[in-house]
Amino acid sequence: MLDQELEITITDVAFGGAGVARHNGQVLFVPHTLPAERVRVRVRAAHPRYLEAELLEVLDPAADRQEPVCRWFGRCGGCCYQHVSAGGQAALKHGQVVAALERIGRCAAPPVSALVPAPQPFGYRNKITLHGPGRPGFLARDGRTRLPVADCPLARPPVNACLAELLAVDFTTAGDLVVRAAREGAPWWYQNPAAPADPPVSNYTESFGGCEIEQPGRGFAQVNPAQADALLAQWRSAAAAAPPACWIDPYAGAGFPSLLCAGPETELRLAELEPEAWACARRNARRLGRRLARATAAGSAERLLPRLLDGAPPAQTLVVLDPPRAGCSASVLKTLIKHRPGRIWYLSCNPPCFARDLRALSAAGYRLTRATPFDFFPQTAHIEIWAELIAAG
Repeated sequence: MLDQELEITITDVAFGGAGVARHNGQVLFVPHTLPAERVRVRVRAAHPRYLEAELLEVLDPAADRQEPVCRWFGRCGGCCYQHVSAGGQAALKHGQVVAALERIGRCAAPPVSALVPAPQPFGYRNKITLHGPGRPGFLARDGRTRLPVADCPLARPPVNACLAELLAVDFTTAGDLVVRAAREGAPWWYQNPAAPADPPVSNYTESFGGCEIEQPGRGFAQVNPAQADALLAQWRSAAAAAPPACWIDPYAGAGFPSLLCAGPETELRLAELEPEAWACARRNARRLGRRLARATAAGSAERLLPRLLDGAPPAQTLVVLDPPRAGCSASVLKTLIKHRPGRIWYLSCNPPCFARDLRALSAAGYRLTRATPFDFFPQTAHIEIWAELIAAG
């Protein structure tokens, strides 16, 4: 079967970006293909339950197919949808969210609204990562080869300017090089993990919804600030329509977006694991005139969520979850089910992991009332979802 050439028809696109087809009862995954396309492929890998194939020729292209803008497309491991129109990408991603909630979350007819498109399909990323040691580069699709991409179409111009300079440097230490830039000011870069002799990286400020938020220079931040503004607008509107008495965020980061959404009468209880992000959150709260409740503390969601929920009135409490890509731990879900806050807002960058957690919360009596996908990452397979769950009864 390996190296065999086949002519097949693509029937779907899976989460992750590969087209799906069947041949003699076996499932084939073919990158850079679209539903209804007739394609010629070569089988490259055989697994017990599926085959992987490479695209050789598109015999009958879909209407949404377009020419990629980047010469590295197909070799670079970053983008998987540059061959798809903006409308085609929106339809694919919306369908993938619905499929995850139905199949993994076991949610019949999930209330998924239309995908919120990014204002800029290119030139939106404020952060990129280069891989070393030696001459740094982007990782190819094989996960090993480094590509000397000097101008990434997804990156903001200041990031690309810094990228071009770094490609000429030979780094002998292992690890990654991270390039970042705020909306205003010059870009900066740092090694990750940091070498012992590396100087500290200064914090920076970013503007969201007309407010300045201090963020750690090395810490997590949304890579698409324009889409972060769109998310903030929706959260502000929803919070104003039904203000909770107590707002709990156990993955608070530097305070975005909780500090900017909770009303002035709402009690804020935040927690954050990373020390520098937590320090930024406290300074941001002071700058914005927001008093943090006594339950607020630095530490993991697993350890601190019970304390944050202690004494909070369940029916008037909103818990905001923005966990890492792997989703919430079993401990966090168990705590939520035990204390049963009235509302949960869940922000996820991984639909299958969110769907898994949704299944657990639904089994405990929570009902999904809305799910809004945001295209924070055009041209890539990634999708951000904001979902609201309400405790039954």
